[in-house]
Amino acid sequence: MESSYILGMISIVIPVYNEEELLRDNVQRLSRWLLEQQIQSEILVVDNGSVDRTPQIARQLEQEKLIRYFRINERSVGKAFAIGVREARSPWIVSVDADLSADLMFIAMAQSLMPYADMIVGSKVLGKQKRSLVRILGSQVYLIFTQILFQMTITDYSMSAKAYRRETVLPILDQIDPWTAYVFETCVWLNKQKKTIVQIGVDCDDHRKSHFNIWHEGFYRYAHLFRLWRRLKDPGSWFNQN
Repeated sequence: MESSYILGMISIVIPVYNEEELLRDNVQRLSRWLLEQQIQSEILVVDNGSVDRTPQIARQLEQEKLIRYFRINERSVGKAFAIGVREARSPWIVSVDADLSADLMFIAMAQSLMPYADMIVGSKVLGKQKRSLVRILGSQVYLIFTQILFQMTITDYSMSAKAYRRETVLPILDQIDPWTAYVFETCVWLNKQKKTIVQIGVDCDDHRKSHFNIWHEGFYRYAHLFRLWRRLKDPGSWFNQN
């Protein structure tokens, strides 16, 4: 309920998997930046099945009161996101990657737009990208298919640099994709519900190897697009419910 929120605060959700090498440094970096920007916030780290030292490091950070830590014992980044939203203490959720590859100024820009939108999309396409050419081209081809099949004008469906009005997305948390397509499904549903989605450019510097198998992820995303396109034709689908 709205009355249970801490007013003026935002909840930053970070789904993680095997991030022992960078979790401590990046949580400390993010905490310092939020303090410098005078942004009242909480950081929620949600682990989806890490098998390295990520859980131990996260628990230490929680003891130091830098984060709140949650864990599920399965690879499911969509479920990790849903847990973060449910556990959040503020009316606004900002999702970032553990590597902090997107410019942190997205958080400040999103905060200023929060009163006017249901979702704020940080778009690498509208900003500056320092990524491999393969990943840039792959994203562009995917966007072309989303525009053809769904007439969507969103230009970035990655998990990082996205902000959500908590009360808007709470009803669909049990429905959205448990894997990486949850951002796209959320955008489709919000668009059909005529909710307000705002896009802003975000700079991205990402050269590290992905935790996801690129070929498997590519096949999954395209197969998901066509399954979703067919589901939208079903009047009983949750996408077509108010």
